[in-house]
Amino acid sequence: MAVHDNADDIERHLPLFLQQEYKGEVQVVIVDESSTDGTSDVLKRFCHQHNNIYVSFVPPTSRYVSRRKLALTIGVKAAKHEWVLFCDITCYPSDNHWLESLASTISEDTEMVVGLTVCSADTTRAMQFFQAEESARVMAWGSRGKAIRYNGKALAIRKQLFLSTNGFLNNLKFKRGEYDYLVNEHGANRVIAIHCDNKHHLIIRRHSQHSWINEQLFYKDTYRHLQRRTAWTLIHILFTVATALAYLIPLAAIVITAYLSQWLWMGIAIGIEMIAYGMHAWLKGRRLRRVALNMPYALIPLFSLRSMMHKAWIALRYAISDKSEYIRR
Repeated sequence: MAVHDNADDIERHLPLFLQQEYKGEVQVVIVDESSTDGTSDVLKRFCHQHNNIYVSFVPPTSRYVSRRKLALTIGVKAAKHEWVLFCDITCYPSDNHWLESLASTISEDTEMVVGLTVCSADTTRAMQFFQAEESARVMAWGSRGKAIRYNGKALAIRKQLFLSTNGFLNNLKFKRGEYDYLVNEHGANRVIAIHCDNKHHLIIRRHSQHSWINEQLFYKDTYRHLQRRTAWTLIHILFTVATALAYLIPLAAIVITAYLSQWLWMGIAIGIEMIAYGMHAWLKGRRLRRVALNMPYALIPLFSLRSMMHKAWIALRYAISDKSEYIRR
């Protein structure tokens, strides 16, 4: 784990990671990115209480490279086991069997595992929906052996693979995107296991609307540098256009038939609109339930529309932003 001014998160979440019921030996490596809020004192206390915690630090003088990626690299080199599991301290396991469940997906051929991450219940429904919507896409592509990116916070990789391919070397100048770059680099030619369990997963606590928006802006910048993104983009556009047309065409028919006083045809158009709404809600609802989002089906089309509008707004904000903000200087 890489931490920076996360004293409260460590106090709240680290015990839940330490309580995992796992048969094998577990080492917890935490790298502090020069925190100033008392994180160091909290980590020292946990180290005294648990002998399987190893703490290191990013030098304050480190410049021109992503401190987060440097911290994770330091953590990998300090790890003593074959497998390394990257997690964020802003997350916590859903129960004490999460690690055991994730490890059960690993076989002799597996080289990487991506795990499901969901938003906590105290976040807004919009945040929960957006996280689940993207997770469903990520997991679907990954299960077909075509992993493009990863929006979760639980990524396991063989230590030897990380070191032999130079980890984050090719993208150290970019502040974030650490998990996206790893999955994108190895998604096409490595054996990646998908851990998508409704009961055993990580739960992320969003600290604020601002931090959530900021994370999406950094993803927009990361996405520009990912390989094999053309198919991902085209299919997303195709589904978005198809969904919009499924609603707009019957809606236009309703308006025209009402204007012409063709009440029978207007009733038929309303019926088609309701069928489109119901089919969309049912199909997408089933898909989202696989990634632990239990939202009433009737609300799903509404949140889908909101999601499309929100992504357009994020794209606009990114377009007018200073791109140098996403590079470590």
